Amino acid sequence: MTIRTAFLPAVLALFATSAAHSATFQIDFSVNGTMGVFGTFDAPTLGGAVSAFEVNLSGVTFDTQINGGAFEYDPVTNDFTNFAGFPGFTNSMATASCGIGACFLELYPIGDGSPGDYLAVDAALANIDDGTRYLINPAPIPLPAGAALLLTALAGLEAARLRRS
Repeated sequence: MTIRTAFLPAVLALFATSAAHSATFQIDFSVNGTMGVFGTFDAPTLGGAVSAFEVNLSGVTFDTQINGGAFEYDPVTNDFTNFAGFPGFTNSMATASCGIGACFLELYPIGDGSPGDYLAVDAALANIDDGTRYLINPAPIPLPAGAALLLTALAGLEAARLRRS
């Protein structure tokens, strides 16, 4: 087996393995009763530890976990589970209403498949958003179009190589 013939299956296996194990999910927050504020987090598609959580509410980006310990995404209930305390986040960048780390977002997962609650407050503990619900979009965000283009190009190169030989 040459390097060329081993290259394409290896690349395909790499993409298949990474797509099957981890994905970026969209989380939709309702503001004043209307869904439409989006955030994202990474987790295994079959459930597991949450990482790279980020949501922007009223101009404040909550992206640094400060309490609740490690927690997981559960695809069965489509909610967060296995947390020591309610997952809480703060902002890593200053805004007009919040210095770094001065605003807080706390999630209140319900765990029965219905959307969870949340509360976001500023440094004076005034509500940024006393959210009614958050809802996790169970469909992972797909790989960028560039991945499909790369795979198509590799398949074309392999087809050209086979036709020449």
